[in-house]
Amino acid sequence: MKAAGSVLRFADSSIAVDQDPSQQEEIEAVATMVAYLIPQARALSPGLALLLNLALHELSLLRALKDGSVVRLHA
Repeated sequence: MKAAGSVLRFADSSIAVDQDPSQQEEIEAVATMVAYLIPQARALSPGLALLLNLALHELSLLRALKDGSVVRLHA
């Protein structure tokens, strides 16, 4: 997954993503891999499964922001 042009800051909740069309497919691929690993991680450690679920949630948010189904409002 390429990181050029992408910025993810969780502390201030600002997400900026470049407009590379292949990035959407990369996000989908990583989300699929994480979803595949969650049941296996649950067998090893509940904490690891929790972290993977959080990562999957963040990827879902990034995907929603990227395709425009969610709009971030700034005060």
